[in-house]
Amino acid sequence: MGKIFDIQHFSTGDGPGIRTTVFFKGCPLHCLWCHNPESQSVDTQVFYTPSKCMGCRSCEKVCPPGKDIRHSIECAQVCPTGCLEAVGKDMTAQEVLDEVLKDKTFYDNSGGGVTLSGGEPLYQPDFAFDILAKAKQEGVHTAIETSGCGKMSDYIKLITVTDLFLWDIKVMDEKRYQQLVGGTLQRVLDNLRTLHRLGASLRLRIMYIPGLQDQPEILSATQALLKELPGVPYDVIPYHPYGNSKREKLDMEQIVFPVPNDDQVAEFYRKLQFANS
Repeated sequence: MGKIFDIQHFSTGDGPGIRTTVFFKGCPLHCLWCHNPESQSVDTQVFYTPSKCMGCRSCEKVCPPGKDIRHSIECAQVCPTGCLEAVGKDMTAQEVLDEVLKDKTFYDNSGGGVTLSGGEPLYQPDFAFDILAKAKQEGVHTAIETSGCGKMSDYIKLITVTDLFLWDIKVMDEKRYQQLVGGTLQRVLDNLRTLHRLGASLRLRIMYIPGLQDQPEILSATQALLKELPGVPYDVIPYHPYGNSKREKLDMEQIVFPVPNDDQVAEFYRKLQFANS
């Protein structure tokens, strides 16, 4: 049994081919730019969208005394309009697999499969292993999108059932990593180097916020990492502010970073390519 907050079918950005992405609830990090802030807590939460309220007052009939409806799971369960929406669902590995297998024909025809994302799948490592082991038994390609901050022993175990690790590189500076992300960058890099040495299939996903990852010392450290891992492919993931709409629904503070334009993304990518030339 584990907790997820979404299962997205027909995904094309989380690995090769057409995929189903399973979003895990819970993450040990707190990236200030997080695209899925509802993934950070492992607890079921409530999205509150007041514009959807039609004034039916159904929530008031079940809301526990003294509890704000914006944080009440009971209220969300009876809301007919989605003004209140529970975020987080307990499922078994088999239940997740049953949902994934609905699209197996598309995986077979496109080279796709299932991707575990989040949140951080390594926050629920046994649940992640069970899902991927069952998927492999069904002949489904498997991938994990990870921040790299899990236990090394869990990554080593997951190698046996994971065809591809999509590895986030958030900011290549220990101090900034701790300030903006949480955890330690060194652990991420140690895990990455270990999996690379063990022959795991890897693809880096390099976060890009103008004025942060393109700072000379951070850019240089990123370039050095790419030189250290020759042949490992990578993608640039530009920051977007979509997570703020979710932060608003969760009554969280709005945090805004510069949004890169296409020219800035292309220039950043060019500089990374130069490192491997």
